[in-house]
Amino acid sequence: MINSFENNKNKFKFVSYHVPIYSVCEAFDRDPSRYLYALFHWVPNFDKYKVMTVFENHVHAFKRTKPLVGNTPTENGTVYVGDGAFGA
Repeated sequence: MINSFENNKNKFKFVSYHVPIYSVCEAFDRDPSRYLYALFHWVPNFDKYKVMTVFENHVHAFKRTKPLVGNTPTENGTVYVGDGAFGA
C-alpha cells in the first residue's frame, strides 16, 4: 500500500477493503479486534497520502462519514463510504 501511495503522490487515491474501520453497525463495533489494527496503521497513511475516498464493505448498510483527518472531521480529509452492498 505504501509503495503504491509513494509511486502515485500526485494522483487521486481511492481505497477499497472488506472489514470497515468506521462501521454503522453497533453489533459489529463491539469487537474492536476487527478494526483497531487498521485504525492505528492504515488511517494515518490514508491521512499522510491524502486518500480521497475509502470504500468499506462487509456490514451491508450505507454510510458516508464527514471528511476525516486523524479521526477528526476536517475539510479535505478522507471520506469513508460503505459498508458494503449500500443498504441492499
